[in-house]
Amino acid sequence: MREEITLIDTFHGGYRDVPVRPGQEIDSVAVSEQGRRYTRGGSVELGSVGPSDQFQTARIGDKLRIVWHFDNPSGGARTFTVQYRVRGVAIAYDDVVDVVYRVWGEEWNQRLQRLDGAVELPRPAEGPEYKAWAGPRWVPGYVTQEPARVTFVAGPVPAHQFVDVRVVFPRRLLTSTESAIVRTARARAHRG
Repeated sequence: MREEITLIDTFHGGYRDVPVRPGQEIDSVAVSEQGRRYTRGGSVELGSVGPSDQFQTARIGDKLRIVWHFDNPSGGARTFTVQYRVRGVAIAYDDVVDVVYRVWGEEWNQRLQRLDGAVELPRPAEGPEYKAWAGPRWVPGYVTQEPARVTFVAGPVPAHQFVDVRVVFPRRLLTSTESAIVRTARARAHRG
């Protein structure tokens, strides 16, 4: 996962609580700004002030909290890149891989004007086994399927509203199922 987060009127730090569902693991966390990587260190306590250009993580219930610290005396806009790997999101059936991920959570108490995202496929896909959706339906937006990626736009997203993305593609595109949940069955048997 790679997220671009822009903060305005924030002076000392930012955070992201990433949901971790049963069977999932998150690792390889990194925070950067304009290509400059932050080093691991500092506190995960919200509202704390720590050394600039540092980040720290902690598991808090069913979430992974990522906190990063910076100095921004002007309060102007700053954009940060937060990256992490999520294992256990993809379900690899005999015929297809089904990826469902919550790209925006209901924990945010403010409205988001626009959410842009993309899911990169392991290799180009086509045909009836390749499908993509974003939702829920009542959040305005659209999804575009390209051969090697799915892009989506949602917004405005009301406060306390989640947004999910789902991509199904042929299993033959995978070179390994190491990070996936493997189910020995055809997906159609699980769709009812």
